[in-house]
Amino acid sequence: MSDLDELRARLGQVLNDLEAQLKKDDPPPAALEDLKSTLDGVRTSVLALMSLGDTADYEKHGRDYRLKRAAQVCGSVAAAISEGAVRPDTRGFDMFRATADETLRKIDELRLKA
Repeated sequence: MSDLDELRARLGQVLNDLEAQLKKDDPPPAALEDLKSTLDGVRTSVLALMSLGDTADYEKHGRDYRLKRAAQVCGSVAAAISEGAVRPDTRGFDMFRATADETLRKIDELRLKA
């Protein structure tokens, strides 16, 4: 195994360990969001390292990651809505709804072009 492969494996394990810890603990929502934001930054850095100068590959990995993360966030919001934890009077709800509406419009436009 090359040094780069070993580094990739170690970084991947660190990320997996952090995600597992997040799933076990029950931190306050604000702290959790800060931690997730930091973790997203670490993931982006790992993707950049993994691509090592291959711009097209880095961009593809970045897009794939952002879509996966967006799906996870939307799934969490959907679950919170189902549980009654998110309601129309929840702070940030209007901004999320506007962003989700615009995203769905863009998805429909993209499908029509395909």
